[in-house]
Amino acid sequence: MLDVINSVDPIRHLESCPLKLETHGTHLCPLHKKVNGAISLIEELFRDATIGTILAEPIRSIPLVESIN
Repeated sequence: MLDVINSVDPIRHLESCPLKLETHGTHLCPLHKKVNGAISLIEELFRDATIGTILAEPIRSIPLVESIN
């Protein structure tokens, strides 16, 4: 799944302050370091997932489908 996601809309890590605070530059504050950690967890989850495993999960809705007509 990660390859599919990254080919459509790549997951990006923060490389500099997203608030554009000049005093931070490329040194992330503790909050933005946590955000980068969360991004890494998301990457890991999708790296381990396949389209098949996602579609096989028991759910009430049909993935990626608005309605069947």
